[in-house]
Amino acid sequence: SMPLMSSVVIGSVLYIEDNEADIDAMRDLLSRRPGITLQCARSAAEGLAMAHDIDLVLLDLDLPDRPGMDVLRALMADSRMRHTPVVVVSAESRPQRIDECFDAGAAQFLTKPLDPQLTLRTIDASLG
Repeated sequence: SMPLMSSVVIGSVLYIEDNEADIDAMRDLLSRRPGITLQCARSAAEGLAMAHDIDLVLLDLDLPDRPGMDVLRALMADSRMRHTPVVVVSAESRPQRIDECFDAGAAQFLTKPLDPQLTLRTIDASLG
């Protein structure tokens, strides 16, 4: 039989988010996933600089220096990021905006306030 450890999700996650409360909530949530390393970028510029060698990007749309949509498009245009899923995490839940994110290449869209189980399932699926 397969060793039990094989079910443990392993990977590096970059959360591009400037809200400290949201960062803390994500840290708290991912403490349930010891195999996941969480890195945080608090601006678009920092996020784009850190995104390589990452297995999953969680992207807020409301960033201090540049719209999140710009970041999403920049990540999608980067050949090194071709196989890295980007999950948009946003309080903005208008269907039009969600469609825009999927059209731009987002793998998934999570609405804030985050549902903890759905968030973990999405992260597990993205890294699995």
